Amino acid sequence: MKADTDILSGKGLTKVFGFGAQRTVAVDQVDFSFKKAEIVSIVGESGSGKTTLAKMLLGLLKPSEGEIYFEGKLRDIRT
Repeated sequence: MKADTDILSGKGLTKVFGFGAQRTVAVDQVDFSFKKAEIVSIVGESGSGKTTLAKMLLGLLKPSEGEIYFEGKLRDIRT
């Protein structure tokens, strides 16, 4: 892998919980790319979706929409 290649990236990540009137959008259309050895922080207010985003990146939650790539390969999250 080249040093300038993205090790982790995402396009249009969205996570929705519930349905209808109970629908809550926790993460809405997030795009990102991280390079190898890059230091990144995710900051925001309480309830802004940081933990939900982290769980999607770790494969603990499946995004409602969007894609996550690790070393250029699409991650297939089945949870």
